Amino acid sequence: MSKNVRNALIVLVLILTWLISGVFFKSSESTEGVTSDESLDSTLVEVVDIVAVPHRPVMKFNAYTEPFRSVNVSAETAGAVISTPAKEGSLVEKGELLAQLNPEERELRVRQARATLQQREIEFDAARDLNAKNLLSSAEVAKAEAELESARASLEAAELELRRSAIRAPISGVFNQRYVEEGDFMQRGVAFGQMLQLDPLKVIFQVSEQEVLKLDSNTRIDFQMDEGPRVSGQFFYRSAKANDSNRAFQVEALLDNSAGELLSDLSGTVQVYGKEQMAHPVPASAMSLNASGQLFVKSVDQNNQVEVHSINIISDEPGMVWVTGLPETVRLIITGHEYVGEGQQVEISLKPETEIGSL
Repeated sequence: MSKNVRNALIVLVLILTWLISGVFFKSSESTEGVTSDESLDSTLVEVVDIVAVPHRPVMKFNAYTEPFRSVNVSAETAGAVISTPAKEGSLVEKGELLAQLNPEERELRVRQARATLQQREIEFDAARDLNAKNLLSSAEVAKAEAELESARASLEAAELELRRSAIRAPISGVFNQRYVEEGDFMQRGVAFGQMLQLDPLKVIFQVSEQEVLKLDSNTRIDFQMDEGPRVSGQFFYRSAKANDSNRAFQVEALLDNSAGELLSDLSGTVQVYGKEQMAHPVPASAMSLNASGQLFVKSVDQNNQVEVHSINIISDEPGMVWVTGLPETVRLIITGHEYVGEGQQVEISLKPETEIGSL
């Protein structure tokens, strides 16, 4: 569940609690909208002392894995497939033979080009000797030299065409799928198979415009597969433009997959760790919502008078949220905050901090 969805659920619960309790916030001068009234009877509230501690906020997103690279291997020349030594699903190294096209015609062209080259070399040597004896013009020597260079180029082209009859892996990775079988005739440019580079492995997720600016090259992530272990990764890429349909930004991180245990298209949850900052753990039930939509909590001062603090949620955990906006040390009202207003004198019942996560 994304951070936005969880926050929306928290706000919904707060609104329902507000309506059921019958407490409506009307004052525009106080943050929570409850009018201070010192004539109210003293009310008993439960409080807990909390202190700001260093906290690294965690954002959670649905995610899936993809290959770091996916390459369709195509034939660079035409010919009949005579062998396919690479097995589907096997690990292959860059340059390893995936398939062999019939090389017979190309081998003949190489032999012919070599013979022509030898002839042109002899002709060029003879032309230079005759020119040295003034029996052949310099123009004829230049012609012989040009024919020699043409023969060399023809041989290189023939050898290149012969090498192209061997279809080799362009990258190291998994030979994932073969599209043709032995005996098929392939045309130039037709895909023979698919190669996947799975180390490192990409994990892809989408974040909102409020969250995307919190990510940088030092951002660390954990990917928890729906069925499998948790794997750590590092931020890799952030889209510079939001998706037009949902206004979310695509983010990619890289996972170490040197052991080859992870696959493409695995679903899971990404935990993104933000920058460390001072924050307070607060039970979700202690929060309220004012008429302007601002979240706030209530505390008591040293004279047991109610104070109000606007807060911002930076992350959440089961049973509580981490917030900013509070003094370093605060005596937080955790029960009865719906029935007291700012400045009101109250009686308190101090609870241990260990109870925060159970509220």
